[in-house]
Amino acid sequence: MALARDVTIAGGMSRPAGREQIIVPISLNIVSPFIALFDFVWIALLGVAAGQIYHAVALDGGGDLSKHIGIGIAVAALYCILAHAAQLYLASNLVRVRWEVGHSFLVWLAVFVFLASLVFLLKIGADFSRGAVILFFTAGVVMTIAVRFFVARICAFVVASGMIKPIRVGLIGVNDDTESGDAVATLEAQGYSVVSRFFLPLDDEWLAGDPGGAESGRHRRLREITRLLRNRQVDEIFIAIPWHHQSLIEEIESELRALPLPVKLVADNVTARLLQAVLHLAGQRLGVVVRRGDDGRRVPAT
Repeated sequence: MALARDVTIAGGMSRPAGREQIIVPISLNIVSPFIALFDFVWIALLGVAAGQIYHAVALDGGGDLSKHIGIGIAVAALYCILAHAAQLYLASNLVRVRWEVGHSFLVWLAVFVFLASLVFLLKIGADFSRGAVILFFTAGVVMTIAVRFFVARICAFVVASGMIKPIRVGLIGVNDDTESGDAVATLEAQGYSVVSRFFLPLDDEWLAGDPGGAESGRHRRLREITRLLRNRQVDEIFIAIPWHHQSLIEEIESELRALPLPVKLVADNVTARLLQAVLHLAGQRLGVVVRRGDDGRRVPAT
């Protein structure tokens, strides 16, 4: 069961009112590969342009075009691979402007650090023009930030305007709780459409149950939800229940195993705030930095 983190998406963008809505039958999941292809193309072209411009201006010659093409393709391929690993092309991340810009810069930096280390280890630095590489890196910093900014803004606007087909999801939440409302707003901002909402009471009697009454009623309710989700043609299922109800979450997950759909757990309000802090590994457990020590060092959560 995957974890869905609460994020802030392109505030202020709303669907245009008073006009007929045009909906393209694709989702951000379909758009993602095309964005990766776009990245590959512009990076490769930038590598060629940087090499040619540097040699034309500094060395009064165009230089070896095939070498510039090779460098551009190598950098473009490595960038796309690392960007995919960093989840830059994940549909739910494409609308996160600041996140995309920051992570794209880190990926670009990692690409050149890796290539510089490789060149040093293989002792092939003489085969490359340092001026052309520096120009390529500098121009790439500006371009990757600009491209990610505009791509994220466009994706956020398109999602908010409802111009593309959203990902249909079913949401299992709780009655009279802000968690469900927050989850719906967050999912819709990320390009999802909550087509089915199911609420559980979570009162003590319903949770505790007894062998002949409430417990069997809870099981019947979960089975009914599973049956309805099977018939609603949803693409994914989200569970928006406070995390301290661990046994109930596990029970819901067990019931949903009958469906061939991804199930994701939405972080509740308390957990979402903790996930905004610095994460680190403490042995085999994931820890969260909740405060700093008096000497300025980070103190890991235990």
